[in-house]
Amino acid sequence: MSNFFSQPWFLDTAARVLFPGRRARPATVRVEGQRYDVLLLSRGQLAPIPVVDFYEPRDPALPEHGAARPLAFLPRALQEHRAVAAPDGTELPAGQRLAPYVDWSEVPSWSAFVERCHKAQWRAFHQSERKLRKISRERGTVRIVDQSWDHELLERLLTWKSRQLRSTGRYDTFASTRIRQLLHELLAMKRLHLCALYAGDHPMSALLLASDQGRTSCWISGYDPRVATYSPGALIFEHGLRLSQQAGDREFDMLIGDEDYKYHYATHERRIGPLGQPSPLRRALAASRSYLEQEVPWRTRLRSHGFAVLQDRARRRPLAPTPGQPPAWGPDLLANSAHWPSPRIRASDDCQLMLLQAWSDANRSPLERVGAELHAGDKAARAYVRGLQGRLATKQRAAPAQAPVPLAPGDHVRVKDEAEILATLEGGSRDGLYYIRAVMKPLGGKTFTVERPVKRFYDERTREVIRPRRAVALAGAACDGSQLGGSRTCDRACLLFWHEDWLERVEEAPDRPPSGERVRIRAAAEIAAIEASRQGSDGITFTPATMAAFCGSEARIASSVNRVYDERAGQLRSKQGVLTLAGLSCPGARLTSGDRCDRACTLFWREEWLERLPEGPMAGSPKTATAGP
Repeated sequence: MSNFFSQPWFLDTAARVLFPGRRARPATVRVEGQRYDVLLLSRGQLAPIPVVDFYEPRDPALPEHGAARPLAFLPRALQEHRAVAAPDGTELPAGQRLAPYVDWSEVPSWSAFVERCHKAQWRAFHQSERKLRKISRERGTVRIVDQSWDHELLERLLTWKSRQLRSTGRYDTFASTRIRQLLHELLAMKRLHLCALYAGDHPMSALLLASDQGRTSCWISGYDPRVATYSPGALIFEHGLRLSQQAGDREFDMLIGDEDYKYHYATHERRIGPLGQPSPLRRALAASRSYLEQEVPWRTRLRSHGFAVLQDRARRRPLAPTPGQPPAWGPDLLANSAHWPSPRIRASDDCQLMLLQAWSDANRSPLERVGAELHAGDKAARAYVRGLQGRLATKQRAAPAQAPVPLAPGDHVRVKDEAEILATLEGGSRDGLYYIRAVMKPLGGKTFTVERPVKRFYDERTREVIRPRRAVALAGAACDGSQLGGSRTCDRACLLFWHEDWLERVEEAPDRPPSGERVRIRAAAEIAAIEASRQGSDGITFTPATMAAFCGSEARIASSVNRVYDERAGQLRSKQGVLTLAGLSCPGARLTSGDRCDRACTLFWREEWLERLPEGPMAGSPKTATAGP
């Protein structure tokens, strides 16, 4: 019986999504006496579907897709079944792969299967209960969802898988917008489903499964690399095996891949290989691929560059047209593709900075647009030169002997003098963090308190989420806009990011600056009513997801905002009636990865959103907005 890659529902959906307008259609073909159901293009060629693992001979009881047509070559076809045996040290012939699976008829019960796995690898099922208790104790209540059709969870699983593929130097299949669309379409049809392990509300690992005719196939598995120490991938995989056995399946198919963990559980394996005679062009391409896969430095670099070009082209493809109403998950899929697989701000309404940028872009004249492009190109060129200078400087300077100083929120630190900081730089930066001399030099020698570590933040120049190393933000250490030079000053008061090597721990606490005028922030409903009656906009927007938690609390005015610098365009924008409040910064917009942005931007407040209070002691400190898990 053929696997789900040959089922009509899979072939029809693949034809519509991957080959729109090319008249691709399911067909029955003959290859060396065997019949297969595949997808053919209009000229009779086999349609390339990158996510198809292999084809199996078709079930003769099913009707054929027209008269069987001869096909000269099938790149991945089932060749034989065999029981899993101890490795004999022989390598598979070129082009052949293994696909392990569990034949449930070979094990009389679940307990017998667990015992068999113990003998193959003592870790299998051995630490599951202990790991689950540890997760519940340290990360939140454990919850396992057996069947889910959550499209956001699917995108997160594919992001994990993409990172794994890229980190191991392999081609990222899921960079393709159309490939991900195919999976979403099949999920919406409920031909696929997800099985996921959660800690609280945070997903730790997931499986994408296809259950068809008594056979469960584990198509894609992945886990959040930040929680790898808990083995969430193994935990959800073992749970998937249990579900398959309890459902009365004939087998649990792990598809192509000879990874060790699969053989901890497999009872049998399929040998997959080419069938028929490839064309001269296909043989030449296979030889070129084999040549480039050899681990020679220049070939590795060439292969990586080629992958980058192909991945970038694939992620730029538009969605294939779908019948009926556009799917609800379509906009998210396209938005994720912009910076795949890097996380992005999930919803622009969460981020005041993104809304300000959108307003700035919409109100830019054609001449200003040209100037913005030139400005971005100039910054990119200077960054490239700094990188070259840093690589040259690295060769001439020995690594510092002092171990990194771990810093935590609440630690008191002194900013090192400029000479000490410059000694750590490579091309003006340290681990991707730049030393902004005009702003940071005057803070040398002063004492601050560590406010938070900075693990990820939205970069408005590239519009991507950046992950710096060993970076922290210091309370009160904000940019004063003086780096623009002359009378060009910016009032945004962005928190500066500091590398831990630029700081040293001290015991004394920093002095607190004098407080300003007292105000009370109006209720969110009042602010919404004010904004609904406003005529025109200057880009300053109330974002409930990151600002509503402060409503109703008292604060003190820190400064007036008259000009805001658009870093991407290199231009200043005038503002009126806008204030910043002491101690109130963005708690972090939600990212598609499930995290929060750590940039902690100073929030902008319109005067109409605030009520001025008489001088005197404050009724209470402002509410602390929590960023959630």
